[in-house]
Amino acid sequence: MNRGIDRADVFRCDADRRDFIRVLGRNCQASGVEVHAWCLMPNHYHLLVRDPDHAISELMGLVGTTYVRHHNDRHGRDGPLFRGRFHSVPVRDHDYIQWLGRYIHRNPLALGTTPLPDYPWSSLPDYLGHRVPAGWVCTSRLLGYHGGSVRHFAAFTLDDSPELRLSDQSATAAIAVLAEQHAMRTNSSQRGIRGAIATLIDPTPPTTAAERKARERALARRASDPELAHIVDTLGRLTT
Repeated sequence: MNRGIDRADVFRCDADRRDFIRVLGRNCQASGVEVHAWCLMPNHYHLLVRDPDHAISELMGLVGTTYVRHHNDRHGRDGPLFRGRFHSVPVRDHDYIQWLGRYIHRNPLALGTTPLPDYPWSSLPDYLGHRVPAGWVCTSRLLGYHGGSVRHFAAFTLDDSPELRLSDQSATAAIAVLAEQHAMRTNSSQRGIRGAIATLIDPTPPTTAAERKARERALARRASDPELAHIVDTLGRLTT
């Protein structure tokens, strides 16, 4: 994932989005990196990739440099566009791969403008059969978790409460992804959000004064932030 510097939009128009996807796809095929899910939002993007040849850093550096040059030429600007190097989280088990694919495809819900199946700037239409997948988009892995059934995959992705549980290790990684995403939207501290989420989904009762104080702060933050409350509830279901 990566986002715009100062949280500014990195995709201003459909020409930007088409260009990013064209540059990404061309270089993925050359590098051997497999893309299993992708989504473009106004000020950031998400990718779920498999990198058998350890080429991701070189790939994303090339994609970022090329896209920024094109974007700046198109919009008459200069200078950096993204906040820096892309951020990545290792995916180590099957449940987390499924969850992350679902999470990426559900990102456009935050826009509140287009039903998920109709959002054109993600790989979800490729999975649902609404368009022919590009050669660099690998749909077999995520579909395989559902016996190759598009109907079962769609139900899992579009259902608000799928049956899925995450290991402790995967939950930690999920918290990092969700905290990053929430920080992008709210201009908040990622560390503070991550700490609040971890505190609120921890079933262990606080025993020290410091732990009780931390939980009080986290509960107050949850009460004032409906999106954070939704994140906590979602992770609570996935880790119970």
